[in-house]
Amino acid sequence: MSPTTCSGDHRLTLVLGGISSGKSEFALRLAREQGGQVLVIATGRPSDPEMAARIAAHRRGRPEGWWVAEEALWPERAARLHPGAGVALIEAVDSWVANRLEAVGMEGPGERLRELEEACLAAVGEIVGLVPRVICVSSEVGLGTVPLHPLGRAFADLLGRLNRRLAAMAAERYLVVAGSALPLPPPGPS
Repeated sequence: MSPTTCSGDHRLTLVLGGISSGKSEFALRLAREQGGQVLVIATGRPSDPEMAARIAAHRRGRPEGWWVAEEALWPERAARLHPGAGVALIEAVDSWVANRLEAVGMEGPGERLRELEEACLAAVGEIVGLVPRVICVSSEVGLGTVPLHPLGRAFADLLGRLNRRLAAMAAERYLVVAGSALPLPPPGPS
């Protein structure tokens, strides 16, 4: 598949998709194709039995020999602790944002959400500066209904804005739907 590229950072790839769309499998394939040592920065937390099962399934799907850092809040720390990685696979931006949002206890829009958005963007920028290739996996939350709870709306708005900004930074962008990866064109002007 030929990626769609733009003037974004050639080291950054964004893989978007819905839950169980195949985005993780596609991102694993991209990381494998890059060659070099892969660092998986796993951001999920086993908060309940079902989530623990999801995390276990992701673990089973990773090749042996890849470095794995389970880092729910500070993925840039994991990149700093693993010099020599050729590829960093952030799995996934959405769970990382949810963890950070929960940690700071934000219930709605405002300046604190913008600060969190900027902090997440800066963290990805730091990882891009530390590792030759970075693949960010994130859920596309903009296709569902507006969440009923204020925290759900804050999360969807924050992740939607962050995904747009990551797409603008990335040279390669894909949307995975029903297991098929569709290259995305560069974002238009905002």
